[in-house]
Amino acid sequence: MVESSAMAERKSLKQRAFDKIPIGLKVAFLSNYDAYVDPRRYQLHVNRENNRRERLGTSVADIFQYNLPETKKNGSPQKILDIAAGTGIVSRVLVERGYQVHATDLSQEALDYLKEQSPTIATTRADMNEGLPFAENQFDGATIVWSNRYIDNPKKFLFETNRVLKVDGILVWPLFPLDSLAWKLKIGISKPTFPDSLETLAKKSGFKNARQETLLFEARGKEHQIPVLVAKK
Repeated sequence: MVESSAMAERKSLKQRAFDKIPIGLKVAFLSNYDAYVDPRRYQLHVNRENNRRERLGTSVADIFQYNLPETKKNGSPQKILDIAAGTGIVSRVLVERGYQVHATDLSQEALDYLKEQSPTIATTRADMNEGLPFAENQFDGATIVWSNRYIDNPKKFLFETNRVLKVDGILVWPLFPLDSLAWKLKIGISKPTFPDSLETLAKKSGFKNARQETLLFEARGKEHQIPVLVAKK
């Protein structure tokens, strides 16, 4: 019993220390963030950042609207897959633009929060490293934002994304330099994680063309041009 109490105390101290870590750092560096990051606290963090990630969602939606200007096709909304959607920052903006969105994430808690805030968004818990749980040719577009470092195999990810897209469907994939560096350190320096190498890999993974665009992202009071891979099936 004494040993059990001591173990519990150590666990409590460890948890309190962990709670003091800023949530932005947890999301940035934890490989198992889904087990620790509370979605409501994360959304508060996002809001404290002067809604810069909300503006990121707007920038991603702008790229979709440039490449998929008709939000409806044959009378039905075009379907966008938001991979590793988290609390739905990008998903909500896409819905506001008229797209039909299906969000996936490893964290069921995050998806529950997303659904609570935006009931019209379909959600499916999924580990993108295990493949996407959808049939072929299901979506007109796909995106993943701020989660590249969790992808174990870029080639498999691109192949799976291509598989679930319809013909002429597009992948809109922001590639933040810091995220790409952290990703490379995780999966190996020889693996493609930066825009040029991922553009080449996309073409080898079934996309008929791929190019780079840019979006503006504000950080620490400055706007940065972030490369975005736009790949078309």
